[in-house]
Amino acid sequence: MLKPQTLSRLSLTVLCVAVFSCASKPQIDIVKPDMALVQVAGAGDVGFRSGAIDIQFALQVQNRSDVPITLRTVTLSSLGTGGAYRIISEEDRFAHTLQPRQAGQVTFWSRAVATSDRLEGTEPVRLRLVAYFESPKGQFTQILTQELGQFLNR
Repeated sequence: MLKPQTLSRLSLTVLCVAVFSCASKPQIDIVKPDMALVQVAGAGDVGFRSGAIDIQFALQVQNRSDVPITLRTVTLSSLGTGGAYRIISEEDRFAHTLQPRQAGQVTFWSRAVATSDRLEGTEPVRLRLVAYFESPKGQFTQILTQELGQFLNR
C-alpha cells in the first residue's frame, strides 16, 4: 500500500504531465487565409431521402499571406441538431499549395445521414471545418463554422 505522501506526489506528477502535454503550440506569424465552404451536392439533390448519403463540398481558400501555404488535412463535422443531414466526421487529405495572395479550391465528399422528414430535410445545416496548413513559417490550423442552406445558393 502506498503512503499518503507518495500518493500526493504521484497525483501531482500526473497532473503536471497532463498540463504540459496539453500546452498549445506557439502561434506562428502568418496572416491566416480566408475560407468559405460551399455545398456542391446535398440532400436536396437526392430527393431528401433518409439514410446514408454522400455530400460533395468545395472549400474555397484565399491565401492572404506573403508566403505559400499548403492545405494538408480537412476535418468536417456537424454542429447542433436538426437540419437536412448530419455529417459522419472524417478526414480528407490534400497537398494543395496556394502561392502568396492566390485563391484556390478543393472539392471532397463526406458521408452523412439524411433526415427522413421532408420539412427537416430542407433546413440549413451547421458545420464545423478544421483545416490544417503548412507553410515555410510553420504549421497552423484554421477553423471555420458555417451554416449551409439547402436551396439555390447553398
